[in-house]
Amino acid sequence: MRFAIPEMESWMDDLIAESRKPHWQRSEESRTPRNPLNVFLLMDGKEFFRREAVELTRMRLFGCVAAIRLHKQRTGRYPSQLSELNLGEMATDPFSGKPFVYRVDPKRGFLLYSVGVNRKDDGGEFEPTLSMPLEGDIPPLYLAPSQAPANQRQLLPPTWLK
Repeated sequence: MRFAIPEMESWMDDLIAESRKPHWQRSEESRTPRNPLNVFLLMDGKEFFRREAVELTRMRLFGCVAAIRLHKQRTGRYPSQLSELNLGEMATDPFSGKPFVYRVDPKRGFLLYSVGVNRKDDGGEFEPTLSMPLEGDIPPLYLAPSQAPANQRQLLPPTWLK
């Protein structure tokens, strides 16, 4: 018990310090407690942080989609850049700290997505799941999960919206 409490306090201090950083600056490394009691008591904060970032990303993407569609309705055209909409922090990708990836195609509409958990731009391709994405980018809209086994699932092409 006397070794478990200091380790638990240190663990919690580290989690609190990590939670104060922006999502894109948080460490992706997980650590395992050494004390057997703490193995059962302490949660892996990294998983919690990832889920929090995914939900924040989805909310921001929905807000951006609404603003883009409102702009199109008012002006008859899509904005050429997200910065035209003056959305501030809402247009910032929590995984990169940069604006969401946004492209306009006159025939297909617009493409908007986050670089996602892996923090790299996969060209708008994503894994079709309703839960937390494991691979690929995060689009504002998700498709129903595939019935195929997870090891046979393929990333989907980018989702263009109108």
